Amino acid sequence: MRLNIKNLTVAAALTLSLSSCATILGGNKSTAEASGDGVGPATISDGSQVLSNDKFEALTIGGSFTGSRLTVMKNMNIESDAILTKVTVKDDSVVGGNLISNDSTYKDTLKVGGNLISNDSYFAKGIEFNGTQLELNEGSKVIGNIISTSRKQSMIVINHSTVKGDIDFAESNGLLVLKNKATFKGQLINGTMKQE
Repeated sequence: MRLNIKNLTVAAALTLSLSSCATILGGNKSTAEASGDGVGPATISDGSQVLSNDKFEALTIGGSFTGSRLTVMKNMNIESDAILTKVTVKDDSVVGGNLISNDSTYKDTLKVGGNLISNDSYFAKGIEFNGTQLELNEGSKVIGNIISTSRKQSMIVINHSTVKGDIDFAESNGLLVLKNKATFKGQLINGTMKQE
């Protein structure tokens, strides 16, 4: 994952917030095997979690989350910050805080309560975010619309990535930056565009 200086603060905050752990309730490999279909039940837990190499019917985390090589068949709901690597979510996704997404796939809508940094991720039905910065890097692809709901000035950076839908800023002073052969095929609403 590449991080520039602007992202360093977000990454440091995510790392620090993911340092505590809580107990996971169901949904792990043993319950997936016991169910007979290879899919664990909804997982609900408090506090921060780290999970990898697993498949879940649904996933709800009551704190921060680091996940790798996961499949979530239905909804995913994370109340705080998340770092997701090689994760596939087949229904709606909600992350209450900041999200760093690496080589992940979101087959339905994604709502992020903070900032989003994406590296080589795929968003089939669009993104809604409430932070001040969204970065699409390293071949990320958004098929639907991107909506910034923040009342503060927001910036969206498309860096060697593609957006096929519209980009809509809640505030008229939003900034869209296109870098390194970025592709934007929709309409820009309430913002200005800059090519670098």
